[in-house]
Amino acid sequence: MYLETLEKLDIELTNTCNLKCPYCLKVKPSLKEFVKNFQELDYEVLTSFITKLKKYKLKEVILMGSLSEPTLYPKFLDLIRFLKGLNLTIHISSNANTHNEEWWKELATLLTCKDSIIFSVDGSTQQIYKKYRIGGDLEKVKKHFQAFCSVQKENYSEVYLQTIDFPWYKCDEEYEKIKELFDPNKEYKFQRSYIKNYYPEKESGKLAKTEVFFRKNIESKIKSGTSLKPDCYVLKNKNLYMTYLGDIIPCGVVYEKYLFGSERKEGKIPNIYEINIDSSETFSQDFILKFNSFFKEHFTQTIFKNYECLRRCTKLYSNMFYIRNPKEEDT
Repeated sequence: MYLETLEKLDIELTNTCNLKCPYCLKVKPSLKEFVKNFQELDYEVLTSFITKLKKYKLKEVILMGSLSEPTLYPKFLDLIRFLKGLNLTIHISSNANTHNEEWWKELATLLTCKDSIIFSVDGSTQQIYKKYRIGGDLEKVKKHFQAFCSVQKENYSEVYLQTIDFPWYKCDEEYEKIKELFDPNKEYKFQRSYIKNYYPEKESGKLAKTEVFFRKNIESKIKSGTSLKPDCYVLKNKNLYMTYLGDIIPCGVVYEKYLFGSERKEGKIPNIYEINIDSSETFSQDFILKFNSFFKEHFTQTIFKNYECLRRCTKLYSNMFYIRNPKEEDT
């Protein structure tokens, strides 16, 4: 992975969220100090970086957030206008509890058929929804979804409803209720997301047992010297991740590794605040060298032995060790 070949950039715009979802990276005790005070990427620095990157092969920008709600970024709509001005494809994921109906309509006018947006809906009633989306309002999500879609009839970007397969769901029954509530005419796409390899080990039950089983397999192979190469999404899709601090790292999976690791303290991680905000169309040779050296080291060494990379790689998790889908009962 090199700066000149990067095609997709996943950006964490801020460090804050309006909800308190219990399985979110944001609620981990280790990150408490990093998220207690609001921080955001500087708009001028960010747009300057993207402008320079567009001169290479950048095609898509992802605004989903590993520990934040992207639409809370103060200049979110300005950023969308800027990205569309560069003819970049945009992918957004939101809990849709922010702003008002007019704001969501305005967002809809800015997106095109090249873009996509995910509305996270985890329950067909407020009682079920609030079990995970703590602090959220299902009725507000529905109104914002409908406001967005009322405008999208003309532009028709890809609109998704997404829900997570939680243990307290009566799965198929609950999904049908959510569909009927939000999309009775079956006009939009629906995603079911499993929490298998994201589920906390401390939780009891079959998901936790699956996680322990996987850890034993991974660790035994690493100790034996087996070379493991996951089917890495980042490498396959030429996709990298930018934190709200401006660090550019491989992906959200290794967020903590590089947030707390020696690489950050030693200044080895490429950061957008190192670039000059000027009229030049390209990066300095020093920045390019630092960027390429950092990612060459990561992808030729770390990824083959880093437990988090291997654990969180969906295909490896599901296929390499023939681990059951967490929906299935343990035998």
